[in-house]
Amino acid sequence: DLLLLYKSSTDLPSGGPEGSGVMNIVSLKDRTRPVFLRQESGLGWPFSATESRLFIGDKSDNSRVRILDLNQDGSMSEVASFHAMGSVRSLLAVDQRLIVVEGSTLVVMDTADVKSVRRLGKIDIGKSAITSLVGSGHFVYVGFIDPRIPRIMSIDLTNPQTPLVAGRYDTG
Repeated sequence: DLLLLYKSSTDLPSGGPEGSGVMNIVSLKDRTRPVFLRQESGLGWPFSATESRLFIGDKSDNSRVRILDLNQDGSMSEVASFHAMGSVRSLLAVDQRLIVVEGSTLVVMDTADVKSVRRLGKIDIGKSAITSLVGSGHFVYVGFIDPRIPRIMSIDLTNPQTPLVAGRYDTG
């Protein structure tokens, strides 16, 4: 029942190095009265979370993903990390899987054992201007700009070893 609100360094009055910012951690135990718990600074980008884990890019090494346990008091502790094959552009945590966009490749990772994260499958999505990544069921929807037209691609992850493009939609 935690809400993570990330503010990048470019949104902060004092600025800061690219890829850094602050994360406000808010308890939603009582949905009618959110309670601010703490603020963490110096965290990287991108990030995605499950109920108990935070997956976050390392601000000093853009191919490293840090894995942190989230505690109900808002504290975090790093339990593991792994290196992607390329620069991490986007993350999406879904159940025991982590979807990582490395350049123009969407990679499905198994995070059931965070001490031994395994690469299950990948698909070249051919787009580098990723704007969003959303999961629903066994599909992942990738928003991107190509070249100036907003588009959506749906990826079927029924078999995570062989992700498939299920469809494309032009929003422009």
